[in-house]
Amino acid sequence: MNRWKKYKLLVFVLFLFILLPFQLISQEKKEGIWIVIDQSNVQKMAIDPQGNLYLISESSLFKYDLSGKLLYSYTNFQYGTIHSVTAINPMKIMLFFRETGKIVFLDERLASISTEFDLFSSNFYTISLASCSINNQIWLYDQNNATLEMRDFHFNPVNRITYNFPDFQPIQLTEIPGKNFLMTNPNQAIYLFDTFGTLIKTLPLRTNHPAQVIGNTIYYIGDHSIEKYNYVELRHETLEFPCENLAQILIYGKHIITLDQGGKVTVFLVED
Repeated sequence: MNRWKKYKLLVFVLFLFILLPFQLISQEKKEGIWIVIDQSNVQKMAIDPQGNLYLISESSLFKYDLSGKLLYSYTNFQYGTIHSVTAINPMKIMLFFRETGKIVFLDERLASISTEFDLFSSNFYTISLASCSINNQIWLYDQNNATLEMRDFHFNPVNRITYNFPDFQPIQLTEIPGKNFLMTNPNQAIYLFDTFGTLIKTLPLRTNHPAQVIGNTIYYIGDHSIEKYNYVELRHETLEFPCENLAQILIYGKHIITLDQGGKVTVFLVED
């Protein structure tokens, strides 16, 4: 009988050791912080339609899922620092190396899928922003000449537009999938264009950070919170979420992913 009591006591203690940590972790996740990504010195990030997270750290790109698991990585020291990543198509990830004028496309495993494009050999020496669309167009913004170049995937010319906006020094060029694209001009406005590069709207949204577009809604970092703006319904909403010391935010479902000024990435679970 004593042995049976000792056995039950041992099972109960083991049960507590297994269950209690799980309950504590679950409680912490319900309170907000889901996971801190174990990747240092992150400069920029992007997310694809499947919820995969792409983190730029100098000459490297890391692909994570939202649970914090590292899936794949890519490094190219020869081309220098990665300036931006475009992940609207998870099967065709675009990297822009601004200082060496290179564009590289990667597959879902972050392996190169085509010969890289050399902008310098095509006489594009002052491209400040580069992105791509879901229909395989490449967009290049030339800051010195205030010109947007559109190319196909074989780098043949599609269109070329020169803009005359005052003090136009955009920090972001991104597509609204299948619809339009936008450029973010720091502390002035967000400019919305059609797929031919013609200006549609100037949105009075002021931010020094990259914005994210989901459907008809633009998310961006305001002075002290995340701002949400529906550019079709012209409806503005403020999300009560602390934004001090943040460099970028991304939204995916109930997740808010933040990148702080120190290069740390945190994934928050937001309850309804």
